[in-house]
Amino acid sequence: YSEVRFMDSPPNTGLFYFFMGSTIILVRYIKLRSSAKLIQQDCSKYDEIWNGILREEQAAQDVTRLARVIADANISGSARQFVCGVRGQHNSTLDKSHARRIYPDAFSRLSSADSAFSSNGPAESLPAGKARLPRQDSGLTDQLGSSQLQMQKEDWTASKAIPVSCLDQLFSGAQGANLLLRYSVRKWALESEGMFLLRQEQGRDCAVDDTQIKQFVKWKDCVGNPDMMDQVQWAKVKTVQRSIEKLIRSYRLSVSRLTDICRESIIFETVGDLRSCMELILTDSDVSVLRVKNRLDLEYDSRLSAGYRDVCVNLRIVSHRAKQLRVDNHVCEVQLLLRPIAENKSDYGHKRYKMFRDARGE
Repeated sequence: YSEVRFMDSPPNTGLFYFFMGSTIILVRYIKLRSSAKLIQQDCSKYDEIWNGILREEQAAQDVTRLARVIADANISGSARQFVCGVRGQHNSTLDKSHARRIYPDAFSRLSSADSAFSSNGPAESLPAGKARLPRQDSGLTDQLGSSQLQMQKEDWTASKAIPVSCLDQLFSGAQGANLLLRYSVRKWALESEGMFLLRQEQGRDCAVDDTQIKQFVKWKDCVGNPDMMDQVQWAKVKTVQRSIEKLIRSYRLSVSRLTDICRESIIFETVGDLRSCMELILTDSDVSVLRVKNRLDLEYDSRLSAGYRDVCVNLRIVSHRAKQLRVDNHVCEVQLLLRPIAENKSDYGHKRYKMFRDARGE
């Protein structure tokens, strides 16, 4: 009879944890390398375009002046979504008839198809403790958990700023802010030779080397021409699906960090025109500029954006009408692009860039 003795202590698990940790690091490294290869060609194209722009002496000087204009503005605000309320219950739900009554000129310019108020209509008023995502994808609510999307309804003081924690509330504010932003970018484009992208006609969206053939029109050429206005391709409000992806992968479910749900782009032939538009935005009393990302700066590392360059402005529209609509706290995004860079943008390239950011967890 022999006694079987078991080990008094559990087996050494150090080797196991070392192996698992090393595997995770290796997989992560391979993933990052493969994602970098996805955008390598895009980086080369954009860098070639940018170097061509800088070969013009006037453009190089305007790039320096642009950086100085932004630096002199001394912008140090926080680009986050906040709600500043008055005492009593408050939410950001919009009423379409109310907006139409106090903002008739903007509604008259926008077709029903392009109206910032989507066909889904404004978000419904919900009882305290309830929340839903916009109707287009309400089934995604469970992905964030009810605790992250719970509607905050409490007594607020006029001086209290509360980060937005409800995705439904954020999208509700974006519907009204989108209308006012579109009005603002038209105004800035008119005074700075700005252009907008025209809709692609069916059958003409062919691509060579995956770069789509694009057409742009100066806004001053659209004024007084309703047919041309209808051809402008305005940016859409960011989808719920993409917003949730960014919340999970980049923002740790912090809804207030989503600042590009409502966005527009203005395209320019020259850096000088772009700089003029930047000055118009900074001096416009109807907006409050919170943050400027100057990717046209000579010191900017274009590898961070797959070679892509623009001037990205986060701002709030604080006009009297924005306050009436209660969307003056909604942070919007305006992208200022040079035409050669805008022409090189493509849906395929953007998909590759999203894959690159997803792999990096951005």
